[in-house]
Amino acid sequence: MLLAKFSTTGIEEAISAFENKHSFSFPESYRSFLVSYNGGRTPNTGFHLGAVTSDVRGFYGLGHADQYLNYTFYENTHTLGEFLEDGYIPIADNVFSDDVVIGITPENKGRIYFRFHDLVKNYVLIAEDFASFVNACSSAPLEVANIKTRKKTAKKNGNGNRIEILMQTWEAEIALYGSLKLEEVRY
Repeated sequence: MLLAKFSTTGIEEAISAFENKHSFSFPESYRSFLVSYNGGRTPNTGFHLGAVTSDVRGFYGLGHADQYLNYTFYENTHTLGEFLEDGYIPIADNVFSDDVVIGITPENKGRIYFRFHDLVKNYVLIAEDFASFVNACSSAPLEVANIKTRKKTAKKNGNGNRIEILMQTWEAEIALYGSLKLEEVRY
């Protein structure tokens, strides 16, 4: 799996503070992942495990993680408390806001589950441990087309009249994905 990790500056302290604040402990395998990578973006990444096939937009991090993949943002704007009450903590999501979660109770600790955003409280077991989940994820190389190529493609597809509208989105995508430093994560 290819990952553009977030800054790990101060991550061990941030993990401990988060665990203490919410009265739980990350499973050791995921905690080690956070220490090494602090989550990160995973463009062009997906998995097929059992009955679940999904993309993986990114893994949550702490501290210096991107805003929308940061546990702080998640706890302020989502239902982190409900996950914790159910015995899980979200670790990743997809483009549809479905969640990949890891068990944190003695009965499910370290197991990986998938929760469809519209099937609350329905957790589907997809992997026995974090390493198995990561190893099931695969990433395609990231190719970021430049503005010239995008304009040519838009014209070819009959969307030449929409180029000016699309320019801001294209520039944002190029700025975000063109500078990502992807590295291989394996267990």
